[in-house]
This record gives sequence, C-alpha cells and structure tokens, in this order.
Amino acid sequence: MLQSGQTVKCTYNLTTDKATQEGTVYTANGQTRMDITMAFSAEGRETTTASHIITTGQYQYLWGDASPKGTKIKMTPEDVEKMKNQAQDQSDVANRSQGIDWNQKMDFSCQPWQADQSVFQPPSTVQFEEIDVGEMAKQAEEARQKICDLCDQLSGPAKEQCQQSCTQPE
Repeated sequence: MLQSGQTVKCTYNLTTDKATQEGTVYTANGQTRMDITMAFSAEGRETTTASHIITTGQYQYLWGDASPKGTKIKMTPEDVEKMKNQAQDQSDVANRSQGIDWNQKMDFSCQPWQADQSVFQPPSTVQFEEIDVGEMAKQAEEARQKICDLCDQLSGPAKEQCQQSCTQPE
C-alpha cells in the first residue's frame, strides 16, 4: 500500500525481547515521511531514540531528536536504485543486531488521510548538511582508479594480483 502512490498514513508497532519500535509513515504525491521511535535496553539502561526521514523529489532529509543537525541527501533515480540494491544486506545485518525480525507479526494499519504539505517540510530548527550521492560515487570511482593505476608500477605476480582485484565488480 505504501508504494501504491496512494495518500495514506500508516502506523506500526513491533516489539521483540530486545527492542520496541513504533512509527508513523505518511505518503502523498510521491513524498514520504517516517517518524520512528525505538526503545531498547543498553548496558542495563533503557534508551529511547526518535528519528525522522522525509523523502521529497531528489532529496532525502534525515535527523534525530537528540541532535540539532541532520543530513540532506541529493539522489537521482539511478542513485536510489543502486542504494536499494545495496541496502538490503546491510539492513538485514542491522536488524539482526537490534533484534528486529521484519517477518514477524507486527501491528500495522493504514488509512487515507488529508495530505498536509507541512508534514513534508524539514524542520527549520535542524541544520542539514548536504551530501550528493552521485558526486560521492564519482569521487570514490576516481580514487579507486588512482589506486588501480598503481598496479602498473608493480611486476610479476603482484602486478597480476593487483590488476585482478581492480577489475572485479564491486
């Protein structure tokens, strides 16, 4: 339902023996906002964190209540697809470490809502640092190429091994 393009507000609650997570997701006109609260026990102390994500156009805004700073990420549709493909494995590892099994039963409900554009506006009280995912990927590729160019300075088996590691897909 969330990916159907409908204007909906969904809430969920997931409780495990290690953590409790609850959240609200708003969608309208290709925009999404997630407000997430997670409570868990760490070193004998109960800890609660609240985080927020707004996705609108080519930008994604991320911030938490514990900090006056957040991140603004510029992503092209191609960047989004690449990140979706890479994120699943990382998400699985993170969820296991936090004791979250998204396949288990959770309370989840969605209903239509009258879209309020202010929900998709990042808060003015948070200072966002902008990151351009496409530019970061370009810089990473340039750095990888410079490292691979060093292979030419080697000889014998070391050179072959270096060149093989540079041509393997990431």
